[in-house]
Amino acid sequence: MISAHENGLDVTGGWQIVPESETTLAWDIEITQLARETTHQSPTTDEFPVDSILTAVASHEGVEKTELPPLQDSIDVESLEKMFEDLADGPPGEVTFYYSGYRVTVYGDGQITVEG
Repeated sequence: MISAHENGLDVTGGWQIVPESETTLAWDIEITQLARETTHQSPTTDEFPVDSILTAVASHEGVEKTELPPLQDSIDVESLEKMFEDLADGPPGEVTFYYSGYRVTVYGDGQITVEG
């Protein structure tokens, strides 16, 4: 509900629904924020896209990359780089981890999805 108000959406009060019989019914409405998914394509698969991960998460969150916590706080970046190299050289695969409250998946082809 806070997010709705921050985005200029008035969610207070109620709505009356008048069916064909003209009897007024009252409905309780529950507002739920749905998880969103953002997809980002790394510009190259030759190197590990650390910057691309930050770009994807920042875009999803609507902030600048510099406002995000260091990626190293969530995952060992060197190990992630090694896993990505293995993905890029071998059969298609993916690495999934959590960063800044989001589920991030990096695919061997450089595609990055951010969910949450």
